Amino acid sequence: MRKRVLFLLATFMCAITSCMAGKPIAYGQMSQEARDFIEQSFPEAKVVYVESYYSISGTGYEVSFNNGDDLKLTSAGEWKEINCKFITLPESIIPDFIKKYLDENFPGVKIEKIEKYKKYVEVELVNDVEIKFNYNGGVIDFDN
Repeated sequence: MRKRVLFLLATFMCAITSCMAGKPIAYGQMSQEARDFIEQSFPEAKVVYVESYYSISGTGYEVSFNNGDDLKLTSAGEWKEINCKFITLPESIIPDFIKKYLDENFPGVKIEKIEKYKKYVEVELVNDVEIKFNYNGGVIDFDN
């Protein structure tokens, strides 16, 4: 009996994991909101690969550009993670409290990666400084 329960549990976990695994899709299969975000925020970038994934929080996409940059966003067109090693992160994407902090403390230093979490936003600068901000604009962690 115990082996049967373990087997059923393992089968269930494999099924859940395979449902959550990413699947390659065509750019046109993304939601209109996600495509609008990409086209407005990265008009010069060329999308070369899109992967759709499903999680507890809903459908999302992992998008790769021809220059090596990539991003993760929801089907509603909200970014979750953006890696910009080769292009400049658009100002419109950066929350105002982060722009203000960086302008005051790291003028001219480019953001290489920005990632949203439930309780904070993490920013990685090109000089290898990592800063975590809560959504009230406070710095909650700093690593250089």
